Amino acid sequence: MAKGHKIVWIASYPKSGNTWVRLFLAAYLANTDNLDPNEALRGTFNDAQRPVFDKLLKLDSKELEDDTVASLRLPYLSKLAESGDKDVIIKTHVLNANWHNTAMIPPSVTRRAVYIIRHPFDVCVSFARHMGLSFDDAVTSMANPSFAIGS
Repeated sequence: MAKGHKIVWIASYPKSGNTWVRLFLAAYLANTDNLDPNEALRGTFNDAQRPVFDKLLKLDSKELEDDTVASLRLPYLSKLAESGDKDVIIKTHVLNANWHNTAMIPPSVTRRAVYIIRHPFDVCVSFARHMGLSFDDAVTSMANPSFAIGS
């Protein structure tokens, strides 16, 4: 990467406080008491934002197969890291693992990571409400290793 900018990952299980932490960091880094929460997250990204993915790679990803999307992850993240004048903060819920033989958190574009841990009971309450599930159904989903939001 020409500019040397990299990604700072804010990683968590869904509904674990990722957005709250990003807002906290934005307020801290802005060094102001008058931060507009609606503007605070500009310049931070979610690694699963299709419009940003499509714009940076100049394509329409709607019809792409999973293995093709995976093969484009590193070029996408590299362009995202280079897009600003400093390191980029990216929210993620992905595992630090390979998907279709592609690193989901590629070391070559990673500066550091913050991993948010929240008590599973608290996550369950937030997750159940967000998904419109009973607590029992939320626990069942959370305990299923193959469960994925949007699947």
